[in-house]
Amino acid sequence: MKVLVIGLGAVGIRHQKILKDLGHQVFTVSSHTLQSEFNFHSMVKALNVVEPNYVIICNETFEHLDTLKELQKHKYLGTVLIEKPLDFNHQKDNFEFERIGVGYNLRFLSSIVKLKTVIAQDKFKIYSAEIYYGNLYSNWRDDKRNLTQYSSLKKKGGGVLRDFSHELDLLIWLFGEPKVSYAVGGKIGEVTIDSDDCWHVYMNTPQVPIISLQLNSLDTMPKREIRILTSSGTIWVDLLKNKLISFGIQVECEGSIDDTYGLMHAALISRQGESVATIEEALKVDELIYKIESMSHGA
Repeated sequence: MKVLVIGLGAVGIRHQKILKDLGHQVFTVSSHTLQSEFNFHSMVKALNVVEPNYVIICNETFEHLDTLKELQKHKYLGTVLIEKPLDFNHQKDNFEFERIGVGYNLRFLSSIVKLKTVIAQDKFKIYSAEIYYGNLYSNWRDDKRNLTQYSSLKKKGGGVLRDFSHELDLLIWLFGEPKVSYAVGGKIGEVTIDSDDCWHVYMNTPQVPIISLQLNSLDTMPKREIRILTSSGTIWVDLLKNKLISFGIQVECEGSIDDTYGLMHAALISRQGESVATIEEALKVDELIYKIESMSHGA
C-alpha cells in the first residue's frame, strides 16, 4: 500500500517508521526535509505523483481542517487518519473519503481494552473515577526547540488539554459524555511560551457521579493512571506500564503504548476496527475541550 504522511514532526516520523515496518511504501510531505523521490514539499504534487491509498495528517493542530479540505478539493477519496485532536473550532464538513479515523491510539492499549470489557459487564456500581496524566514538557518535547514547538504556543493549538486529549477521549469512551461542573487551569508554570500546562477538572456522567481529571506538563515524575472506585472494589490502570489491577487481581496485559499505533493503522486499513475513533467521536472531545476552557476559573 502507498502511504502519504503529511507532516514530519515527532509523531509523523513515528508513523513513517511504523508503517515502513508494516511493509508499506511510505512517502512524506515536509518542507523541512530535503525534497526527494520519497519526500515532497507540496501535498498536491505528492498526491499526483504517489497516488496514495492511505493519507495520515500529522502536521500542526491548527492546520488539520484545512489539510482535510485540500485533500477533498483535489479529489483524494482513499482512507485518512488525522492526528488528534481535530480542534475544528465547531466546524464540520461532510467529507467523502473511503474511511476516516482520528489518532486516539490509546484505545488499542491492552490494559484499556480489558478495562472497557470489565466496565461493559455492568456487574458493579461505579462511585468515582480519577484520571491523571502528568509529564514534564521537556520529557516529550525537545527542550532545545521549546520556542518553536507548536505545543508551546496557544495560537498553534498547543497546551495540555489538546496534547493530552487522549485522556479526554478515554473518559468519554469508557464512561460516556460528561457534564463539566468545575474547571481550573491554564498556564501556571514556565515550561511553555503561552499555552496551558495544568488543569484540574471535575465532571460527572449518568454512569459515574464523580470524575476527577488532572493533566499537566509539569510533573518531573511521569504518571499516567486511571483509578475507579466501585461497589466491588478498586480498578487501577497504569498506562505507562500497561498494567491493570481489577479488584485486587492483576490482569495480564501484553504490549506497550508503542504497539498501539500499528494496531490502530491495521484496524483502519482493514476496515474491521470498531475501536478506531471516528470524526464524530473526536468532535465530542473537541467540544469537551472548549467547554472546559469556557468554564475555567483561571489558575
